[in-house]
Amino acid sequence: MDRRRGLLVEVPYLQGADDGQFEHVRHWFESRKAPTIMELLTPKGAVGLFGIVWVGYRAPFGGWKASVGKLQPSVAVLESRNGRFEDPLVIDEVYSWIDGLHGWSGLSAVSIEPSVDERNIANELTLTVKSELVLEWVQGNANMRIQSIWSEVSESDGYQRKVLIADDVSLISSFPSGPRGFEDHYREQQKVRHFMTFMYGQQLFFRRHALRDERYSFMLDGREDLIKPRIQLISCRTFADSVRDVPSRDKLNDLLANFHAVGADGMEAWCVEYEKWERFILPSVNVLGRDGVFAEDVILSTSMSMEAAGELIGECDGEECLKGRGRNLPVALCIYRCLHVLELELPGEFSGMVALSRAIANTYNAIKHSSRGSFPDGREVRIVCDLNKLIVRLLALHVAKVDLNAVIRSYVSLALDNIVAKMSWWSMSVDEDGKWRYEV
Repeated sequence: MDRRRGLLVEVPYLQGADDGQFEHVRHWFESRKAPTIMELLTPKGAVGLFGIVWVGYRAPFGGWKASVGKLQPSVAVLESRNGRFEDPLVIDEVYSWIDGLHGWSGLSAVSIEPSVDERNIANELTLTVKSELVLEWVQGNANMRIQSIWSEVSESDGYQRKVLIADDVSLISSFPSGPRGFEDHYREQQKVRHFMTFMYGQQLFFRRHALRDERYSFMLDGREDLIKPRIQLISCRTFADSVRDVPSRDKLNDLLANFHAVGADGMEAWCVEYEKWERFILPSVNVLGRDGVFAEDVILSTSMSMEAAGELIGECDGEECLKGRGRNLPVALCIYRCLHVLELELPGEFSGMVALSRAIANTYNAIKHSSRGSFPDGREVRIVCDLNKLIVRLLALHVAKVDLNAVIRSYVSLALDNIVAKMSWWSMSVDEDGKWRYEV
């Protein structure tokens, strides 16, 4: 397991061995034509390797007695598969665990009911564990569901006994047309992760995967139905992210809208519009909440998203004063369209939508174009960064066709109040021409 490159398999071999037992292995690496499917046998069990590509090899040199070849599988499954060995890996269901899924879905597999005695002191605790709570929607050709899942581990020593119950939530994908490759499952689940990134305003990562499939099933004596356990799957696409630090609970407290506010209809709409709005989605999801990112980088990426969104939104009332003479839409016009469809109640410090659109565009252009001279004032950058993040997160709800209910509008009002408080501290405001003003 390589943190940067993901899954790597090293195969040692000897060149020129008298019995030729390594000849086929040497040919893999020197011809760059290794088998695409292999099975690795270990003392702890078999590991299926799929989608293998040649990485390189090291020939004997100096103190090295053996050659070492390197292969990289796209997927590893920690179990042996039934059926034809040469068949490509296709999967009935993929389970994935993602940061923040528990809080966003609101699901839990555990319910606790205390009982009290006549003195009103708790003397009994009834703990019920079920994996039956499910949220479902149709996502193009895929069926998606979010399900609460639990597991139990008992521990004991000479001092104490423990029963540890893990209360998890998993995102599950399947296709009515039949088993599909992992990439197809990942593509659909990635759309959900991206939406959650907008809702939290934080980077969220896949932590682990599992599969359920008939090719990884077994049957007990005396029973006719197949048992399909969840089998751990490791993907080179997500392994590097899975070993990142897990976000703290404080970072996941800034939730814009949970699943129940969005609903199955909202998730279906988001996924229908995903490809059309990809130029809006991708720049922002790569910077929201990213550790170590500069505020200027956030402004560049989120403004690019708003440019793409403005083109898709189309003409809005009151935009005439922002139209330019060129063929391309001015940045300020695109930002205005984003603000217009969100119908935000802006505080007076911003002097209206037109002025704020110009102010954000001026800051963006001052960062982007060296011809504008020095970088803008750091206070201005901080304010625009906060505004842009709020706008693109709300636009994600617009893409999902989710109305801004009272709870969401309360969140927006508080966020704008916090931004205005910073502006007041720095004696900042936006004038009617869209220029940042500082009171002396």
